[in-house]
Amino acid sequence: MGAVMRAHDWRDTPLGSIETWPPSLRFALGICLGTHTPLGI
Repeated sequence: MGAVMRAHDWRDTPLGSIETWPPSLRFALGICLGTHTPLGI
């Protein structure tokens, strides 16, 4: 799923480019994508 997230063009979304995301969002996303346990957000 991480590869799919990185491949998506986020520039035209309300979140904007991944490079502009706040560190807290990238950190939280890393936790969600790094777990082997299914998570519901």
